Amino acid sequence: MEPEGISPIMTLDDVAGYLKIHRRTVHQWAIDGIIPAFKVGNQWRFELDAVREWFRSGTARKRSPVRQASPAQTPAQPLAPAKPARKPCIVIAEDHEHLLGVYCEVFETGFPGVDVIPARDGVEALIHIIKREPCLIVADITMPRFDGLQLREFLLLDDALGRICFVAVSGTAGAELGFDEDNPPFDLLLRKPVSVGNLLNAIAEIAPGRSCEALFAGRAPEPAGKKKG
Repeated sequence: MEPEGISPIMTLDDVAGYLKIHRRTVHQWAIDGIIPAFKVGNQWRFELDAVREWFRSGTARKRSPVRQASPAQTPAQPLAPAKPARKPCIVIAEDHEHLLGVYCEVFETGFPGVDVIPARDGVEALIHIIKREPCLIVADITMPRFDGLQLREFLLLDDALGRICFVAVSGTAGAELGFDEDNPPFDLLLRKPVSVGNLLNAIAEIAPGRSCEALFAGRAPEPAGKKKG
């Protein structure tokens, strides 16, 4: 049941309350064209009907163009059926170029039949995730434009994307990033630095029953101290 008395034209705070997410997340979505939005002067505004359709119909899984206010408003377009992925894939999101290369090499070597897709920030990762629906996401939490926590919040708005196994890696304490480390909003939270062996073994332990289960089925554990790069 929707809140009573909600305006047909909403502010950032209205949308944040409606979707039950952080205001800064809505603001970043508007800047990056992820959510239907338009500007009145320098203020962001959102049509209730467009946001409702964007969320409920699956349009949230496509980037939406930013519009200027005009008398005639175009209704949100329905999401076209997604094309099936040619083969399983993993999305690795990390803004540190060396670590991104290390993680990609690890998964490319360990899973030769899987596409490993690099992303250098959260927006780039989100685009790949929407297009391919990977079986595993490994993401740094502190990234430019769209951080790992914002990325996870967005994915949880969609049933299918929210079920993708999400492994977060961070060198910063959870309390500083806005969540409880004893109950993180991820399938797995690992603290940097993490060895290659520990990374793969930790994911393998939580894989059963998750979207990445098939990747690790029957796979022998890695030596815990094995390092790359």
